[in-house]
Amino acid sequence: MDRKTISEKELIRKVEYAEGKREGAEQIFTIYRLHKEKYTEQQIAEQMGLDVGEVKNVLERLK
Repeated sequence: MDRKTISEKELIRKVEYAEGKREGAEQIFTIYRLHKEKYTEQQIAEQMGLDVGEVKNVLERLK
């Protein structure tokens, strides 16, 4: 990927304001980290006890 890595602070800001909905920063970073480690959305959801739709929403907002 050619994209520059965004800082944690920018990542938090982007997610919090994407849809006017705040989510826990720790949860967001965990989803992001697992995704970067090549976990599937289903695996992330199972590991974190979340709905797959929630994981997809977070990842969409991080694009």
